Amino acid sequence: MAQTSLTTNQTTTVTATVATAGATAAVTANVVITALAAPTVAITTCTAAQSVGVAVNCTITPTVSTGGAAIQNLTVNWGDNRGEQPLGGTSATSASHVYTSPGTYTMTAAATDLNSQRGTASISFVLTRVNPTISITTATNSGSVGVPVFFTVTTAPTPPQPITNVTVDFGDGSTRDMGAISSANTLSKSYGAEGTYTVTATVTDQSGGRGNSTTQVAIGRGTAPTITTFDQATGTGIANKTFRVVVSAATGLSLRSVVVTAPGVSDPLYNGTGSGTFATTAIGPNVILTLTVTDSAGNRSTGQLITQ
Repeated sequence: MAQTSLTTNQTTTVTATVATAGATAAVTANVVITALAAPTVAITTCTAAQSVGVAVNCTITPTVSTGGAAIQNLTVNWGDNRGEQPLGGTSATSASHVYTSPGTYTMTAAATDLNSQRGTASISFVLTRVNPTISITTATNSGSVGVPVFFTVTTAPTPPQPITNVTVDFGDGSTRDMGAISSANTLSKSYGAEGTYTVTATVTDQSGGRGNSTTQVAIGRGTAPTITTFDQATGTGIANKTFRVVVSAATGLSLRSVVVTAPGVSDPLYNGTGSGTFATTAIGPNVILTLTVTDSAGNRSTGQLITQ
């Protein structure tokens, strides 16, 4: 008895011819071999908006065709040169992938049954890069040297991808790293010189996408300290004398030094950082005392007093 093994993936008619002993002619017969149907695959519920760095999710569902064999495995090829990957299941499976570059990609899902019959389905994705957004604003576009200027930096509440970092360039060579902030954050900056500065906020997301926003601030010299009182409170002639000093700095600044000097006297009669009083017996009448007040921005005011 002769035997043979046939493998086919489509319905095939096979003609067999057999010669028998003693027969005057060979026996010929046609045999129709019917291939089992390959499984089918459906790709559904894919993420609607595909963006670089954001996971694309799909559901892959295999179906055993009538008369077919059970599903043996599922695979997916996302079309970005990473090859075919097993999905680890034999029924409806969720598949997820993150693309790293913009472009058009064809994703192919395949189901293979126990008879090695294979069914496939494909879908195309158009990947774009959606950069994060940010804004930087200030309540006033002008300020004074040494006085803090306040800025508000705001990122989108639901960015396309997670934010990894925000930096602010203040336009004077200094920067500040704010980290992975969300929503609105306030920061302040004191400038050390007059000028107009462009301030830039830059946001970076997890796939390297960037967005930025700018604002400008004009910085002027500012208001010098105020001398409210510089007088001689008590004493005349060569007797013990008491003097009063009342001074203040402009809003946002502080006093750095308050000094009273007299001609011919090496040490200051008064040396402080604010208002006060001082007494002396070393100064006679008709001596010109000089008051010099300096604030934290370097602004300076002076006043003079003739002793009695």
